[in-house]
Amino acid sequence: MSMSITIFDADPDLLGVRNGILKLKTRQLQQITPEVMVSKRISVSFDLTAQYRMWMCFLSDLQPDMHNLKTKRQGEKPCLWTQTC
Repeated sequence: MSMSITIFDADPDLLGVRNGILKLKTRQLQQITPEVMVSKRISVSFDLTAQYRMWMCFLSDLQPDMHNLKTKRQGEKPCLWTQTC
């Protein structure tokens, strides 16, 4: 059985994770199905409720006034980062 390489990663917004396929723009996890051909994969499980305190502390070390910066992710309203290290 042969397939065209163009069927893989047809949607650049999809990323394979241990527990499914993550739609990056919406942060929605979907089940792995044979119809979705994703070759981009990372070996971590997606958890929408995961805390990222260590990462934010690292960024604060690089940018000390980060608490005052507004951030905006694609598709989200601007918000202030309020965690402390």
